[in-house]
Amino acid sequence: MEIGFCGYSYHTTTYTFPFPNRLETYLIRLQTEGTARIVVNGETYTVRPGDLLLVKPGDEYELHVDTPASGDYHLFCNGSSLDTWWTAANRSRITSISIDPRLLSLWQHITEEARRP
Repeated sequence: MEIGFCGYSYHTTTYTFPFPNRLETYLIRLQTEGTARIVVNGETYTVRPGDLLLVKPGDEYELHVDTPASGDYHLFCNGSSLDTWWTAANRSRITSISIDPRLLSLWQHITEEARRP
C-alpha cells in the first residue's frame, strides 16, 4: 500500500470544499469530533464521531462542515493490495466504529510517519 497523504483536520469555522473532486486514490476518513456532510457521487451522508468513510478511485467527493468543532483523520492511498481487498466484497460507504486511545494512536503514528522526509 502506498500512502499519498495522511493527516488530521480540525475545523473551527464552517468549511466547504468548493467543488466535487474525482478521486484518483482511495480515501479512508475517520470522523473524530463534531459532524460533517459528505457527498459521494451525489449521495449525501452525515458523519459523526466514529464514522469511517471509504471512497474508491473514480468517485466524486465533497466535504461540507456546517458547524465548527469538527475533526477527522484522513488517508489517501493506493496499491494493488487495496484493489484486491476492495473488489473481494461489497464495501459499506460508512461504518460506525468505536474510537479508543489505541485507534487514535495508530492514526497519529501513520500521520507522523507519512510526514517524515
